[in-house]
Amino acid sequence: MGTILRRVRPATLLPVAVPRLPPSSPRWYNQLVRWHVLQYAYQAGGGGAFHVGWYDWESISPGGYDTYYYTMMQWLTGASFTTSCTNQGTVWSCPLTEANGNMALIVWDTAGNSQYTPTAEYVDYKYLNGTNGSATKSMSPEQSTTIGVAPVMFESGS
Repeated sequence: MGTILRRVRPATLLPVAVPRLPPSSPRWYNQLVRWHVLQYAYQAGGGGAFHVGWYDWESISPGGYDTYYYTMMQWLTGASFTTSCTNQGTVWSCPLTEANGNMALIVWDTAGNSQYTPTAEYVDYKYLNGTNGSATKSMSPEQSTTIGVAPVMFESGS
């Protein structure tokens, strides 16, 4: 396991154990995104995390996790989490406001694929597709959608 130090107020460093997976593993890429989303959302809650970093030189390679990291940052740039993430069993959800003011919800299931039905305000969702960017799929209000270990971001209409 690699260890990452997370700084929380008041200036306390907490080690966070992160399992070592092969750098070419899609599970590893999804773990990277989930970990960052949890840390950034933690800033919105009472925990007070104010700096998040990732260090693992062995993983830096073209076409590797950097594609997923770039996509995640496209989702999060200018956005703000409205509260910390919560879970119901193995399903995690993280509400945020996008840079354009629309509400969004990042969701995943740590146990694998399951059906998830967001509230009626969500009209599409973005998912990681292994490219610099993501794919967007339109949906009907309260449409059930398959989620899994890869985070998806549901978006409300404008």
